[in-house]
Amino acid sequence: MPVYFVQAGDDGPVKIGWATNPRARIADLQTGHYEPLRLIRIIEGDRLHERWLHVRFRGHRLQREWFAFCQDMLSVVPPSVVLDLPSLRRGVRTANAEWAFIEEQGLCLGAKPDAVRKWRVRGVPHRWRLPIASAAGPGFDPIIFDLPPGPRRAPSSEAA
Repeated sequence: MPVYFVQAGDDGPVKIGWATNPRARIADLQTGHYEPLRLIRIIEGDRLHERWLHVRFRGHRLQREWFAFCQDMLSVVPPSVVLDLPSLRRGVRTANAEWAFIEEQGLCLGAKPDAVRKWRVRGVPHRWRLPIASAAGPGFDPIIFDLPPGPRRAPSSEAA
């Protein structure tokens, strides 16, 4: 399944997306876009590769899946297998422990409890990332900030 890079105009923003048929997807996008869209790159990948690219270019993000063009978009190669995500690499239990640490640090740094609770759905706001990553130390993978696990679920009342 391909991941595509499509640019609006000659020097406009770039959409990084994933589709089974990128050319058909671009034709769909074109109907709602005022500038001509042109395919600038296709690479083999899936939704995890697309997500990896979104994280890689997050500093260029304009809105959702649209990014300001940068030359690296024409050459960057995501890992062949994107399993290096905390929840996949070390298991869900470890990822939940990392999120517990993130929440604890956020509260210690002065974030409001309601805001911290929303991080599990929306991800960690950029202003909190550096202080939390610094507190975590060198083994911490900051990609987890962009991979929120979703809201906490109440523990099951059934005994195992």
